[in-house]
Amino acid sequence: MPTRIFMVVLLLWFVAGAFLPLVNINFVFPVLTFVPLTDPSTGDYQLISLRLQIVRAASFMTMAYFIFKYLRNRKPLSSVVPVLVFTNFLIFFSIIYTLRTGLIWSWEEWGAFAFLIILAPLLYKENRGEASKIFSRDW
Repeated sequence: MPTRIFMVVLLLWFVAGAFLPLVNINFVFPVLTFVPLTDPSTGDYQLISLRLQIVRAASFMTMAYFIFKYLRNRKPLSSVVPVLVFTNFLIFFSIIYTLRTGLIWSWEEWGAFAFLIILAPLLYKENRGEASKIFSRDW
């Protein structure tokens, strides 16, 4: 029982840590600070800061996703699932955080985003194939 309570606390912390920067609140355990999402510095610094915020939010939500699955006693059927979930959250938060900040992407950001868009369906297909093979030897 204490493990489940700890996991629920972690789940709430990760979800808050992923979404609170969108309203200029940065939740870093154990401190709650109010900071702008990007500093009014050079464009390069803003893009680097934005990338870090996106990866942080995607990491937190990936962990929250698997904690939620754990609490429901659902185990991943494939080893590709963590990469697929992380990639999907990277795509999601790239869109949300970029719209929130209003920064204009350079060609590098567009290239990375295109790579993620191509990677997600490939990982999904691989996950489906691997999940169907996992029980093939049991029958």
